[in-house]
Amino acid sequence: MLQVRRLLPSVLARIESSLTASTAHPWETVLTRAKITVPVINNQVDKAMKTLSRKLIAGNMLKEWKKRAHFVRPAEQRVLDQKETDKRLSKKRFKAQMNAIMARRAQ
Repeated sequence: MLQVRRLLPSVLARIESSLTASTAHPWETVLTRAKITVPVINNQVDKAMKTLSRKLIAGNMLKEWKKRAHFVRPAEQRVLDQKETDKRLSKKRFKAQMNAIMARRAQ
């Protein structure tokens, strides 16, 4: 939560600047997504910020912004992609093993 609060002002500034920029260059535009709106009810800004941070995390937007924050060489990107794939597949294998163990115990 603390990390999100640190990132949130810069994210909001980016969003605001992108909304006010009338002539955006094609390389500056990001794929359009569904707009995230968070209502502020009874001046509860903290609650709205918490809701916004949850929505950003759930949509993997913070992860993508961190990834785009600096340039990664293609060779490094391949290594990172391979590590991510290995991690995802190992989780999948572990889940399958656990399901098999639980099925045997149920019999």
